Parts: sequence; structure tokens; C-alpha cells
Amino acid sequence: LERGTGALPAAIAAYEHAVALRPTYKQAHNNLGVAYAAAGRAADAEASYRRAIAIDAHYAPAWLNLGQQLASAGRTDEAVVALRRALTARPAHVETTIELARALVTFGRADEGARELRALLVISPRQVAVWRELGAIEESRGRSAEALDAWRRGLEVDPDDVATLRRLGALELRLGHLPQARVALEDLLDHQPA
Repeated sequence: LERGTGALPAAIAAYEHAVALRPTYKQAHNNLGVAYAAAGRAADAEASYRRAIAIDAHYAPAWLNLGQQLASAGRTDEAVVALRRALTARPAHVETTIELARALVTFGRADEGARELRALLVISPRQVAVWRELGAIEESRGRSAEALDAWRRGLEVDPDDVATLRRLGALELRLGHLPQARVALEDLLDHQPA
């Protein structure tokens, strides 16, 4: 759903109709929240997610969406609580763990965010998105060696991951590691020809 398309108002109307017909339809409340968020109606989105959660306190998608909504509103402490609830309902979920790590970083708790990602990687080491996010956190903390290691490990999982190649090449270049930067950036160009 995107702003400026006719699909967004139609989706909102359809989900509003669905929840009016069946007030206990948690998925419709959650999806209505997503549509409201896409329309820039943050308060309505939050209320819809909370209605879905009131119907089913273990409904992980609504907790995740609520956490994202709260984080985007700068209510990071509340976002962390919601995202932890999402992980309780659906443990080791990649997107939720990444969102939690980002919220923790925003809240000034980067060590804790990195720990959350590392814990997920212990049980699910083949998640390139998690390696990429861990590298980004380590880079933001000035821990270049750890960032490079995370991105290299992510590329072991998926050597074609363009976002990771870009981050790795850029950091290698900034650090003056020209041969390594060249390899990463040439790999990137192989995936994104000019």
C-alpha cells in the first residue's frame, strides 16, 4: 500500500468494513493499522494494532507493527516493550529481532541491540539480514573490525547480497584497505552494472 494510489483508500474502506462486520477479526484490525500507517494516520494505526492485541495478546504481527509505529513516533521505550512482546509470541523472528535491535540502538542501548542479533545468529546463522544489521550496529559504535567481520560472514551466506557488498566496500575504502575495497566494490558492480 502506498500513498497517492487509489488502492490505499480502498484498502482502508475494506478493512474498516471488515472490522465493522466482525469486530473480533484481529487480522483485519492489524491490516487496517498497516493501511492507516501508510496513509500517515499514526494515531489510528496505533489504535488498530492495539485492538488486534486486545483480541489476542499473543498476536505477534500486531505487536511487531505496534513496535514499528511507536519507534517511528520516537516512543522508543514503548517500542522496545512491544517488540519484546512480539518476540515472546514468535521467538527468533528475524524482522522483529532486527526492529528490536534498531530500537535499542536508538534508545542508546547498542550493546543490548548487538546482543539480541548475536543471540539470533547462534540459533539461525544463515540470516544475511541479521549479519548486515549487526555490522551496521558495530560500525555505528566505531567497531570497524567487528563490522567487517559481520558483513563478511553475511556474504558467506549470500555472496550476492548487494546491500552488504556496498557496506563492506565502503568501510574497507574508508579504512584505506584498498585491495579489499576493490574486491567488494567490483563484486557490487557485477550485481549493479552502470
